[in-house]
Amino acid sequence: ELEGGSNKHYMGRVGVDIPLSDKISTRTAAFKLSDDGWLRNTVTGKKNNGHQAWGLRESVLANFSDTVKWYGTVDYVSDQNANVPATKDASGKFFTTTGLQALTGVVVGRKQTIPGNFVGNKTLGLASTFSIDTGFGDLEFITAFRRIDSRFNVDYFEGPTRFGGFDSVQDSNHKQFSQEIKLTGATMDDQLNYTVGAYYLKEKNVTDAAAVFNLGAAFLFTAPDATYYNDTESVAGYAQFDYKFSEAFVATAGARVTHDKKNLHWVNNGNPRAAFVISDAYLTANGIPLSQSITEVTPRFALEYHASDDFMAFASATRGFRSGGWGVRGSNFATLNNFLPEKVWSYEAGFRAETWEKRLRLNTTLFYGDNTALQLPTASTAAGGAPAFPTGNFADLHSYGVEIEAVVVPVDGLNISAAIGYNKTKYANPTAAVLTQQNACRASITAGLAARPNCAAGIITAAGEIAKPARAPKFTSMIAVAYDFVVSDALTITPSGSWRHTSGFNSNAAQLVLAEQKPYDLFTATLTADLSQKGVSLSAGCENCSNTAYLLSFISGHYWYNHPRTWFAKASLKF
Repeated sequence: ELEGGSNKHYMGRVGVDIPLSDKISTRTAAFKLSDDGWLRNTVTGKKNNGHQAWGLRESVLANFSDTVKWYGTVDYVSDQNANVPATKDASGKFFTTTGLQALTGVVVGRKQTIPGNFVGNKTLGLASTFSIDTGFGDLEFITAFRRIDSRFNVDYFEGPTRFGGFDSVQDSNHKQFSQEIKLTGATMDDQLNYTVGAYYLKEKNVTDAAAVFNLGAAFLFTAPDATYYNDTESVAGYAQFDYKFSEAFVATAGARVTHDKKNLHWVNNGNPRAAFVISDAYLTANGIPLSQSITEVTPRFALEYHASDDFMAFASATRGFRSGGWGVRGSNFATLNNFLPEKVWSYEAGFRAETWEKRLRLNTTLFYGDNTALQLPTASTAAGGAPAFPTGNFADLHSYGVEIEAVVVPVDGLNISAAIGYNKTKYANPTAAVLTQQNACRASITAGLAARPNCAAGIITAAGEIAKPARAPKFTSMIAVAYDFVVSDALTITPSGSWRHTSGFNSNAAQLVLAEQKPYDLFTATLTADLSQKGVSLSAGCENCSNTAYLLSFISGHYWYNHPRTWFAKASLKF
């Protein structure tokens, strides 16, 4: 498959299946991607927000016997990209003014050689699934290893100098090993289906990082230039049972018991520019633990009722959690913190239906989520002259709504799909610290003070109210249409297009006015020619055809936007 398009974009992909014997088959796949980027840089004269990547994947399937199989994969991906803030000029075109280069002499270690506005990841993955049909169930041994080497140096404040404005630079590696043993089977004449298993995860991370704050030659310093060693060990056991009371009615009950343990070790890099120095002893003395652990039981309950082959109703309740962590990237003593585990109960109910001789499919889902101690990252705090981006447990979160999807084939060849979603979110039970901050904010407003440091920070708005959750549009909708024109037995031409609508939302935790995004629409269009007898497919089209710009993120007066309109042409061959 070959693809080309806007901004000197091209991509090539190839996959080859090679049987080695009647019991062993292999698949080799590779891809290469290049894109110059869409954002012009008025300082360097180059383009930013490009993308360069390539990857390889090898898969082997061995059928040793009718009851014993093995499937293994190895993959490697090298990916380079960066998304920098942008400014819109009077004509509506975007540009950036960042002049960031490598931070040689400003930070220490290997990270000082990373180019400016660069994000690079190299990923190696190994996976193995060994399955045995034991006669009373399928027994699987699932083993996986993944390593990620990540390097980035990004300017968040569009500083025109070689030191940027506010830079985050990092050189890290992450290793993850997991082992799962799972047994799936049925008993009682297939009336009871079961899955039981155990899971183990070990993760080690080494992160050499710093932040550089630049207000000119007289004011250039780094936030902690340090290396963080953190690891996670997780052990879990689980079981799920599906019981058929009848061919129409199925009940599901299951639970998972998980024990997570995390450890942190902080090492300073000895950078004389560092604004302050932290140690493990300092963190402990200020109430920040170097180890966290949690044991949690997460059950799941579900009911399914199949009234006929064309109608199914369901309801479920599921418990989930994610363990706590540390905000070690704080810009001063006050912004270093640890945060607690987040827990959620998720409830769903709905139905799946087909009618009109299966030409109409309708899916409806009602949902409600109750998050306790929501882990929320914020980007509005600035203390000691340098920005900070702490993650905290500011409040609980309630979310509820409905999703409706429909697919209709009114005549042969014409496919119409549509979806609409409604989502209502709000914070609940704010912490005592948040309420104290809110009271201080309101007091400063009442007193008419010009400085209001407790306002427009965390989840407190500039007016002293509890903010609405960020990036939570109330309405979303979509319509997609495709029609197959059968020209001959060898040629089918298919025009297709889609429209997506998203209602307004705010991308900032404190609901800053400058971070407000109005409702927007996105359009796509594609024309495909399928020459099935020759295994050839040709297509051309556009993404974001109306060139709509919407806000992805906002930090301290700087904006990140989505990808503008692009066109593409693609050709694929199967043989």
